[in-house]
Amino acid sequence: RGARRGASDGASQAEASALLDIGYTGSQFIITRQDQLIFYKHIEIGGRAINEAMGQKLGISGMEAGQMRARLAADQSAATEDAAPLGQALQDAMRPTLEDLSRELDMCMRYFVVTFRGSRPEVVSLAGREAKCPWLAASLAASLGLRVEAAQPLRGVLNLRDTARPDRSGEWTLAAGLSLYPLGVK
Repeated sequence: RGARRGASDGASQAEASALLDIGYTGSQFIITRQDQLIFYKHIEIGGRAINEAMGQKLGISGMEAGQMRARLAADQSAATEDAAPLGQALQDAMRPTLEDLSRELDMCMRYFVVTFRGSRPEVVSLAGREAKCPWLAASLAASLGLRVEAAQPLRGVLNLRDTARPDRSGEWTLAAGLSLYPLGVK
């Protein structure tokens, strides 16, 4: 519910919607159709796996790699010439882990299309604290051949200031979805 509310393309509820919630220890991949959960898969690749792969490749600890990744994600000037070599090094270091995640997602999509006889989602919404990595959406989009975008469940909610920033609102997808849950009180 929270990811659908924040979808930018106004997709029909009859179409399948995909959400990838990337947490620290793993990721949850969900496909829904008409407000019904159709497919769920827990994937053992999350922020920790990305940080550890980066740490190994760069010769630093996973914690340091995670801090570097978080700093670059928070720094909107990461596209400057000074940050470009560091950004490229981090992107190269996390590429194998992101390729593993992409393979898992592709297998899930194939299974969904065959088992549930529906068209595969055209967009994957990213949610979760670890989803704000600057190169994650682009890497997954290139590997999957789909549009991958950050979930924006707080789009249009007034007076939230810093909380509703597009680079942070994916962290609020679960809470926004729960707040939209129909109570069914009689």
